[in-house]
Amino acid sequence: MNRLPNTLIQFFEEVYLESQLNQVLDEEQKQKTDTQTNNNWSEEMNKLRGLLTAPVELEQIPFTEENLNKLGTFIQTPIEKVYLSNIGQETLFHKMNRKAGGRGDIDRRQFIDAIPKVLSNPAFIIEHKPNKDDDYQDIRHLYFKTVKLDNYNYKLMFVVSLLDDKKPKLLSFYAVDFYDKIQIGDTILYEGGQQTKVIL
Repeated sequence: MNRLPNTLIQFFEEVYLESQLNQVLDEEQKQKTDTQTNNNWSEEMNKLRGLLTAPVELEQIPFTEENLNKLGTFIQTPIEKVYLSNIGQETLFHKMNRKAGGRGDIDRRQFIDAIPKVLSNPAFIIEHKPNKDDDYQDIRHLYFKTVKLDNYNYKLMFVVSLLDDKKPKLLSFYAVDFYDKIQIGDTILYEGGQQTKVIL
């Protein structure tokens, strides 16, 4: 049986050892990156949580189509105009009425005053790009603010779709635990009164 020359054996051993070394270095780099990401996530999330400690007081505005229409066709936010136009076949009024208290959530009909106050002066804004777990394909901007209504504080999240990036559209809003809604890889677009671009 023919044996490989020593030089060839040595060559294959060197290739194997180099491959093993590269694998170890790749794993070390991945662990380092994961640690940096987790540290960044924790730091940034703590900062964002601190921005939700000061609630804005809401007025009780009767839920009527007329009162909702008084808000106008769009609201200027710190980063964009958000339009209050139809969501599919429904107006915002019809959607808010249909979704009253849906999924055990807030009754949106009581929060007309939150729409201009949160969108025009959010605590922070997150950009979320769809991933494999999402059942939608549009980029979304998530506006967060704590509001106070009838002496009770609610952390609200407003969902704005960029399906048409020239006309960002308000889809809905909810009371949420923001830790459940912000994911690693999302981008902070606005926080603490200024625009930014921090990837979580």
